[in-house]
Amino acid sequence: MTTVTFYSSTTWTCPLGVSSVQAECWAGGGGGAGGASGYGSGAGGGGEYAAEVAVPVTYPNTYTITVGSGGAGAAAAANGHAGGNSSFTGNSGFTVTAHGGGAGLTSTSGGGAGGTGYASGTHFNGGAGAPGITGTYGGGGGAGGSAGSSSAGNPGTVSSGGGRGVGGTPVINGGDGGAGGNAGGGTGANATSPSYQPGGGGGGGGQGSGTGAAGAGGQVQLTFTSSVSVAGPTAGVTVAAQPGVVVNYPVIAGPAAAVTVAAPAGTVSG
Repeated sequence: MTTVTFYSSTTWTCPLGVSSVQAECWAGGGGGAGGASGYGSGAGGGGEYAAEVAVPVTYPNTYTITVGSGGAGAAAAANGHAGGNSSFTGNSGFTVTAHGGGAGLTSTSGGGAGGTGYASGTHFNGGAGAPGITGTYGGGGGAGGSAGSSSAGNPGTVSSGGGRGVGGTPVINGGDGGAGGNAGGGTGANATSPSYQPGGGGGGGGQGSGTGAAGAGGQVQLTFTSSVSVAGPTAGVTVAAQPGVVVNYPVIAGPAAAVTVAAPAGTVSG
């Protein structure tokens, strides 16, 4: 069994002996909005997970893999950007698509929704981003984590006491969400991006013009088994007998053997 993971868009050529693949897609996370004087802003949502156990493919065809990028974070007082969709398309247009996390919005308008939308196979929604808080203690919202292979992503949390909103903790085979920015301005008001792929959202900027952070990119993973078996070489064995009598023939175990018995002048019997 072979598993290949793709972190950027590309093509894949089906190997000999492969007739179907398990296709798993994680979408990109949404970017956080920027804070401003008087408020912190919302964080991005985490990307969706979508999978099918048997997508038909044919050797030696080439197939398209699309990996959604993380949504960009925003400057002060601007909304973030949604994460991109990730997909794999097999024979006859059979497509698996995971949907990107939503963009964080300014002030208390809201955090980005978790990615959702695939209606077949196995699918889990991304975690929602948290909104910002208004006022002097207006910290940015924590971002949603991406969905994993067995559960939905965890949501981010709102800021408390002017501190950073906490990003959603990662689930199995999912990514975490970024943290929101602190209230009060300065570099501490800037939000953070997720620690790693796939697909967590970016945190919302804190009060005092904190910038929103970018979401993490998605990924696509293919798992397949080839039905082609490779045989080893045929063994060749030569037995040379000394003058006299050869009583026992050798027993050769393993692959088909070619046996040659050469005897000098004399008597060979067996």
